[in-house]
Amino acid sequence: MKNEPIIVRNRRDLDLLLRQHVVALVPRNGRQIRLEVPGLNGNEKANWERKISRIYHSCGCGEGALSVLVGTPLILGYFFLLSNRHSLFFYLFVFLTSLLLLAIGGKVLGITLAKIRLRHNISVLDSLIEHAREAEGTDPGTG
Repeated sequence: MKNEPIIVRNRRDLDLLLRQHVVALVPRNGRQIRLEVPGLNGNEKANWERKISRIYHSCGCGEGALSVLVGTPLILGYFFLLSNRHSLFFYLFVFLTSLLLLAIGGKVLGITLAKIRLRHNISVLDSLIEHAREAEGTDPGTG
């Protein structure tokens, strides 16, 4: 079950995918997400599978790293402005604490944005599935 792909055939599967989403604190290559819905050609299907999988397995590490990368020169610039007003221990403590807070803040932001993007993309995909089902004349919930 752990390596079996998550198969999405209808709207219920999309809802289940969103409800089962668990935020990862470390990068992971979890179960593959496979779409088996009508109305998508091979390229569209592959693009949607990649997009949903990337967001579904997102951990916020990239955003955390970016915030540290952007924040480090700002912290060092602030220290330069303070000159020698404090001890080296103070600067080291504030620097390391600031890096930790930047990383955590960036990670939380990244996870939050991933959840928002996942909801949005599932909503768009849901609309595509509904449109395809209506075109076929089948019930969108049962596929």
